[in-house]
Amino acid sequence: MPCQWKKTVNPRKHFSDLELTTLDAVFVSSQGNPNRAVVGSSAKALKLSEKQTAPSDQDILTDEAESAVAHSNKENSKDEKPSIVTNPEETPPLSGSQETEPPLSFNIQSALEKEELVDHIRGAIYGNCIGDAIGLLTEFMSKSEAANIYADHDQNKGLLGKLKDRLQSSSQRRASLEYDMKYADFHRCRWETGDWTDDSDQMILILLSLLDNKGKMVPKDFARKMKKWSREGFPELGDKGGMGIGRTTYGVLRHPDFQTDPHHAAEYVWEASGRFVAPNGGVMRTSILGVHDFGNIDTVIANTKAACKVTHADPRCIASCVAVTTAIAMMLQGKHFVKESKSYDVKAVMKDAYEYARDIFETVEEEKELEDHMFAKSLDDLQLDGEGKIGYTFKCLGAGFWSLRQDDFRESLEAVTFEAGDADTNGAVAGALLGCKLGASKLPESWLSGLKHKKWLDVHIDNFLALLGLKD
Repeated sequence: MPCQWKKTVNPRKHFSDLELTTLDAVFVSSQGNPNRAVVGSSAKALKLSEKQTAPSDQDILTDEAESAVAHSNKENSKDEKPSIVTNPEETPPLSGSQETEPPLSFNIQSALEKEELVDHIRGAIYGNCIGDAIGLLTEFMSKSEAANIYADHDQNKGLLGKLKDRLQSSSQRRASLEYDMKYADFHRCRWETGDWTDDSDQMILILLSLLDNKGKMVPKDFARKMKKWSREGFPELGDKGGMGIGRTTYGVLRHPDFQTDPHHAAEYVWEASGRFVAPNGGVMRTSILGVHDFGNIDTVIANTKAACKVTHADPRCIASCVAVTTAIAMMLQGKHFVKESKSYDVKAVMKDAYEYARDIFETVEEEKELEDHMFAKSLDDLQLDGEGKIGYTFKCLGAGFWSLRQDDFRESLEAVTFEAGDADTNGAVAGALLGCKLGASKLPESWLSGLKHKKWLDVHIDNFLALLGLKD
């Protein structure tokens, strides 16, 4: 079925500083076989990621009006307008497949058996992509809008279940989500069923950079890959540009020093904001650095900081990333793994992750805010669809660690998704953490096999496992 735009969800209702793009023609092509996203060739991209800053009534939202028309149908490629995120230098391909010297040795000591360890590594990477793709279903909706739109769209319930739902209010009943239930508005129609968004794209860019640099985290190389991706996306997947570039990231990408000194460029943009902006564009992509060299926690933290600071200089962004990557690293080490129950002492994992993250801060107030979000008792406490605040990095962090405390991947990710707001980013972090905890073998089959580009992703995961010395 062609994706037809439904103008039902009104983003202006939920954002205080929304800058919508001008749509030269608002339509979605129904011709041909779409590649990742199906966008009319004259329609500019509308994606509002990295929507948030510090917790205040003023938010910093995505401004994609000037970024690439992305992921569009190859049949429309000759009509596409080029991104104005220019790149003055030639950059290496994003393949992650260049021949290199033998890799460095990495600390992959773990209390887990090798097969189990690999399952948890795959769980973290797949979980990031799955949470991202499922979260897209409600991204930028309010909680009530998400409930109303998907309430009657459950394909798995029997007659009695549906009758029971009818007796509940729309806010009480929830569908069992699948990729093909995606609501057909303009925003969501730009992605194919089962595709992930920029959150996981950028996580994969870090993975590719590690592969191309023999396991070293090289900020300049990651920056060059970001720049190239902003113009081209992943061409082998049919992309025409990097869709979903947030305002903060976009500003850093445009800085003249970005490719030579990305940390300086990010610092400049942050200082220019009055040290105010703290969006979730860093934490959404750094889970892979909890996997890489996971046995060396100091290296995990150093790599995490280096990758976050390529675009996000605020300490809250850095602390969010460190909390996530250290939690993943500890789980892969088998630290706090209880053999008798074959499960993790999640409270102990979180406590240690909090201690690593709090070291970023200089004030008790900052540490307290981090603690409040990491250990939030419920998703309601996080107000993930809060007006003007949906993309604040600590909200995403809180959703991730709430999910880590759960035991069912589907139920947890559906709960996060139905909170709406910046659901794809919240889902990416939640999926990475819980996916690492449970392992790929515990992920919902329909979600895992339904990932649009799983075969392509598996090639890079296999190369990454080989780099770590975990591939037979």
